[in-house]
Amino acid sequence: MKDKQAVLTRVEFLQIEEQLPAVMPLENVSLEADVFICALGFEERCPAIAAKIALQSQSQSFALGLTAVYSSNQEDNEHNASALSSNIGKFCARSGFLAADQPDLLSHDLNEQLNGLKPSSGRLQVIFDISTASGNLILSVLNALIKYSKRRPLGLTIAYSEPEEYLPTSAQYASDSESLVLTACRPGDESSVHEYGVAEVETNELYPGKCNENREEFILAVPAYRTERLSRCLQRLTDQPLADPDKFIFWILGSPPEPRRSFRLEMQRKVISSLLNEMSGHEQGVGAKVEVLDDANSVEASTLHYQQILRIVIEKVDAQAGKNISVVHMGSKMQAVGMALALAVRSEVTVCHARPDRYNASLYSLGIGAAWGVRFDDLGEIVDNLGRIGTLELQATIDR
Repeated sequence: MKDKQAVLTRVEFLQIEEQLPAVMPLENVSLEADVFICALGFEERCPAIAAKIALQSQSQSFALGLTAVYSSNQEDNEHNASALSSNIGKFCARSGFLAADQPDLLSHDLNEQLNGLKPSSGRLQVIFDISTASGNLILSVLNALIKYSKRRPLGLTIAYSEPEEYLPTSAQYASDSESLVLTACRPGDESSVHEYGVAEVETNELYPGKCNENREEFILAVPAYRTERLSRCLQRLTDQPLADPDKFIFWILGSPPEPRRSFRLEMQRKVISSLLNEMSGHEQGVGAKVEVLDDANSVEASTLHYQQILRIVIEKVDAQAGKNISVVHMGSKMQAVGMALALAVRSEVTVCHARPDRYNASLYSLGIGAAWGVRFDDLGEIVDNLGRIGTLELQATIDR
């Protein structure tokens, strides 16, 4: 005779990870859907995904195409407007626009648009092209789609076109790394790589988090390659002395999957190390205390495979329970996808972001590179399963 028994077990990330779809070359991902969402950006890769779909799809097989429009760099962005809208018009029956810099309005408008659609199959299918979407836009769109998926079934495909080359190039870094690192930690101008200035520092209304005045602060920082906006966000988030950042800041660095781009991780480490020394009031030199990035205050996460940062964020948030937890996300676009999924099940986290005064369009990236995709067949089910992480569940056992 066998007696059935049960034990309480804690659900770990590894148990859920196997259910998460992998990022793969875009040619291996279905590009048929009801809705196409993208951003009008200044990079050459902006219309690349729409052009691929236009070649593969039947005429106006999508019900709706939505383009998120930024308030910054409007003249630069307009260079891609004609090609993008022309391609969208080839496979979308109608089109519309979203306010990229206004999360609450974007969420409202996106839900209004989706609510009026009838799925062509059992669930609404959405393709979100993140190629020229900012991290904050990705978080906002995914927040809205995840909320929608709790009411109605939704399938989501993330499509992403890399540039052919990021700036600075490996050759530029090899010949002038010290100068690039120093300038990355200083206020920029029209000659700076990527961007300059800080237009505003805000909390994303869709991720208000839960703050208590009597709690300690803990910040998850996902940096880019300049520190001006990052520094302003850190100053906004904490009253604690920035001179001792290791007590409340944990860094998630971007690890490129391609060896030829590994220099970008090296550069990021040097930039953040320089920032840490500046924050701590230490001059680098002989006999000076030097702040470093190590296993205690930092970790690497793939810039492409979203599962890595998803795991890290959930684990770090759970380990810091009882603190005011904030995120400053300025990392890669696929990292933003993982971040959005993590925040969907850890709603106590506040998201702080800052827009630059201006992106330097000619010093950002070059060309059109590899295209990638990841398909979530049932987004709501994925988020429900992620929500199980850290909970206790009864697991049946059999005694012989």
